Amino acid sequence: MVCGLFVLLAAVAGAQAASTGACDQSACSGDDSGLRRLHHYYSELDCKPVTKPGECCPTSYDCGHMATRDKSVCYFKGKALDVRPDISALDPSACLAGCFCRQTKEAGAVAMLTCAHVECPTLFNPSLIPEGCVATYSTEKCCSDGILCPQNTTAETTKCEWKGKTYLEGEKFYPEEEAPCKTCICQKGFDGTLNGPWCKEVTCGLELHYTNYITKGCAPVFYGKSKCCPIEWRCPADDDVVVAVATSKNPVDPEAPTCKWGPLTLKQGESLVPTPKSGPGPCQRCRCEVPPHVTCATDDGQTCAPDNVPDVAAPEPVPDTTVDATTAAAARSARSITCANVRCVRKCVMVNDEPKCM
Repeated sequence: MVCGLFVLLAAVAGAQAASTGACDQSACSGDDSGLRRLHHYYSELDCKPVTKPGECCPTSYDCGHMATRDKSVCYFKGKALDVRPDISALDPSACLAGCFCRQTKEAGAVAMLTCAHVECPTLFNPSLIPEGCVATYSTEKCCSDGILCPQNTTAETTKCEWKGKTYLEGEKFYPEEEAPCKTCICQKGFDGTLNGPWCKEVTCGLELHYTNYITKGCAPVFYGKSKCCPIEWRCPADDDVVVAVATSKNPVDPEAPTCKWGPLTLKQGESLVPTPKSGPGPCQRCRCEVPPHVTCATDDGQTCAPDNVPDVAAPEPVPDTTVDATTAAAARSARSITCANVRCVRKCVMVNDEPKCM
């Protein structure tokens, strides 16, 4: 499904590139906010899109520069930083101050940034904003730079309509469904789209906060599809189970991009067996969707059933009147995931009709 989506989008964008002489990769995610989030993730890490000859949309990204980075240096948006960098000069909206870069003496440790978070008065004390009024912002500042009340507006005050709601000039709005990785501010010239200077990409601070996880090859965990930044990270473990997608009837292209997961390699479209969080709760699904990194999403309210399980030999259907418990169990087992469908770091054994990596 993932490959098919990329082929379709690539064909559309490729045709656009051929007719205009330019490639608009912003169109490559279509209406899939989850894919837009992954493209944003790679862009923030300064990874370069990889496309097939004659196509526009990336099928994977090149993040090779991260393996050769100096572990004693901190980075932000692909730039090497000083020991005490001024983050606000690189991204005024990052809301960070007093940053310094340090590397611990532990073996293999990477340099990490430590910053103080700017506490905006109106954010932590909403009572400062009179009822019916709004805090106003500019794209180059972290905190609100004013307050605007309806009675103080004039005919010159810009008003922006978005999804049936009116925003006043300087007011922020968040198009989470359409563009989860953008924050917008009502400005003069707003034309009802999200592609102008009134909207900017949010900064997740991946290199600021999660360098250690990224260096270890851990996967970002996103919540659903309406949130842009990861909420936690999942790191490789010896008991991880990779669900294979290749079969004799459906071989995988050996030239297709892959994801590295600890000592294992996932082909594009393959996934780890879904795992529930500790105790009852959402299900965590991790896939090699856009290589080279495995990425995860937390599904709220969905069962942790494995997806992308390849077809295996199953017995011929038996009329319901003749099915006994043993035959039914065998049929269920044949249609479910087995050790024949998975890869493990060491070995796979079946436990209670489920594959376990030992």
